[in-house]
Amino acid sequence: MKSCIFLAPIVEEAEKRGISVKLFPDISKIFAVLQYNKHEEYIHNTLTNHIGASKGRILKNKYFQSVLLTEKGYTTPKTQIIYLEKSKRDQFIQNFNQFPCVVKPLDNYGGKGITVNIKNHSDLEKAIELACDMSIKHKDRCIVQEMFNGKEEYRLLVIGNKEVFL
Repeated sequence: MKSCIFLAPIVEEAEKRGISVKLFPDISKIFAVLQYNKHEEYIHNTLTNHIGASKGRILKNKYFQSVLLTEKGYTTPKTQIIYLEKSKRDQFIQNFNQFPCVVKPLDNYGGKGITVNIKNHSDLEKAIELACDMSIKHKDRCIVQEMFNGKEEYRLLVIGNKEVFL
């Protein structure tokens, strides 16, 4: 997958210099992670970590959160992206068999638009429509995750490059 016009020169130059580049074709053409030795640089269009913008924008996206946390060794629910395009959505729903599950908007917060403990195809379809409607920016897609039962909710907070659990 090619990156966007703004990101492409950064990606090309990084590759010329032997810097590993990771793009995210499932979601966006505007995000990349550059890795050299142990250093990672998160890029959003032309914004980098140094101005604090790139990680913030990446972490607003629940799919990116899941991918990045999994890569860092955290246990996360299996996460799939669902596109609202009717033929793809209907095919996904028809073939889905991993109940119970959770459906979330790609980019909302505070629990808005989330449906939990979905146990059948009809409720899955309704939850997908709700999540897409409640999305802030990505009305054409949402995520479906396996459901973990429990009484705890965990949130991760990063301050000064240190992971702090609340």
